[in-house]
Amino acid sequence: MIIARTYDEVFITNCITHPTVWNASGDDSCGDAGLFFLKMQDGIIWIRAEDYGVFMLHAHNSILFECHTMLLPHAHGKAVKIAKQALAWAFENTPALRIITNVPDFNVLALRMALKTGFKQYGLNEKSFMKNGILRDQRVLGINKGDLSCPL
Repeated sequence: MIIARTYDEVFITNCITHPTVWNASGDDSCGDAGLFFLKMQDGIIWIRAEDYGVFMLHAHNSILFECHTMLLPHAHGKAVKIAKQALAWAFENTPALRIITNVPDFNVLALRMALKTGFKQYGLNEKSFMKNGILRDQRVLGINKGDLSCPL
């Protein structure tokens, strides 16, 4: 599988705004999916996994990056492998020593994928995400460089 940095704004936008992606994670206080995520800005690295989707890495500082995953429906069944390869790429091609992600408590599939990928839950960010007019908790997960154990 080809994993590489991308600047293809059309593909990125199509992934972000795909109904299954946006409906699964979209914050209902932001009606425009295109505005929900940062596009081409400093501190943002977009990683493309062939035609399966994209991962957005947002630098918090020089070694800590936050990851958002936007995989399209045809990635079903391959998501863990794709995510592991994207993480391996990120650790090899960026200064990241730690990658974190926040998973809304209602997104059971995303939580399962993150855990199977190797992320560990470190905390709970209470009432930090709005879905259907209700403030929901997000699970805070992280993985360190060197902790990614998988056959790619």
